[in-house]
Amino acid sequence: MVPLGRVAAPLIPKKTGTAAQSSGSKLPRHRLSVALAVMQVMLDSASHVVAVITADKLGAVEPFVVAPCNRIHTLMTECHVASGDVGDYRKLGIEVVQAGA
Repeated sequence: MVPLGRVAAPLIPKKTGTAAQSSGSKLPRHRLSVALAVMQVMLDSASHVVAVITADKLGAVEPFVVAPCNRIHTLMTECHVASGDVGDYRKLGIEVVQAGA
């Protein structure tokens, strides 16, 4: 997750309606807590939040909640995601950008 100016980029799972960090992290629990706290500060200071997600992560449920979906402004993902999968995000008012589309 790299902020550009005042833009943050968390991951969001579809099923829970929240943004979350991938559980694939190799960080120890205390370091993960620090990373989540840093993400919270970034989100709180961001004027526009962009979530960049690979197709295999869309719909994934993760145990680490970062922010609710209503904090996400733009979702960027791959072009081979089924339109129905991204349609739910569009219904929430999230701009969806698919690479190569």
